Amino acid sequence: MRQTPRRVSKPRIRLVVQAAAIPWADPTPEALYWMGFLMADGAVCGTTLAVNLQLRDRDHLVKLNAFLGGGDLRRTITERNGAARITFCSPDLIARLAHWGVTERKSFTAHGRRGAQFEHAFWRGVIDGDGTISTAGEVSLVTASDRLARQFIQYTRYRLDLDPKLTVRRLGSYAPLYKIRLNKFGSLRLLRRLYADEPEYFLDRKHERAWVALTRPLRGRVCGRTMVVPKGAIPWCPLTRPSDPSPTGAQTRREESR
Repeated sequence: MRQTPRRVSKPRIRLVVQAAAIPWADPTPEALYWMGFLMADGAVCGTTLAVNLQLRDRDHLVKLNAFLGGGDLRRTITERNGAARITFCSPDLIARLAHWGVTERKSFTAHGRRGAQFEHAFWRGVIDGDGTISTAGEVSLVTASDRLARQFIQYTRYRLDLDPKLTVRRLGSYAPLYKIRLNKFGSLRLLRRLYADEPEYFLDRKHERAWVALTRPLRGRVCGRTMVVPKGAIPWCPLTRPSDPSPTGAQTRREESR
């Protein structure tokens, strides 16, 4: 009798990461950035952390892999259907992320913990993950977590002296979505605080759009409306971008291919 050959499953890749990159206390600005980004775009299941991005943002997964010390990129990043995915398996890393608020099924409960919600680097990560920077330079954040929405409002009010607008959208029986939007002036102040100092980690696409907004002269009227500068605020002056900004991932790949 002919026997059916046994199907041999491929071994599961288990990456050994440097979980200590996410400390239990006194996190660095780099660690705060990735906490915010993973709170927005990370997916935790058991002892596994997965991040899915658009294929054009694949270089950001390279940065995350380098920060966590994930190893060989050819085996850790997969590309399929216009998306790029990276997966880490580390109980210690998952425990450290949970300590700072990155947990399973966090869409409706996500929020910064232990003072991270008052740090600029943390919110740069959240904006890179779930935020939007329009071509006009206006910033908005959409989240299903009411606690994260309240924390972002508190951050912009108390750290930047801004007055964001909150909109709640309900779709039938689904949980509501919270959209926080800043006007043109408030968006410029936020972008200057988050991106102007050329931080080590950022999403290349949004970093470039932020610099376009920061270096563009501010006219008296924006989108047909008169720009209202808050009382006591410093008049806006366009920034001059450094002559040698840090290269983006696309530039790095082009140089390596030469």
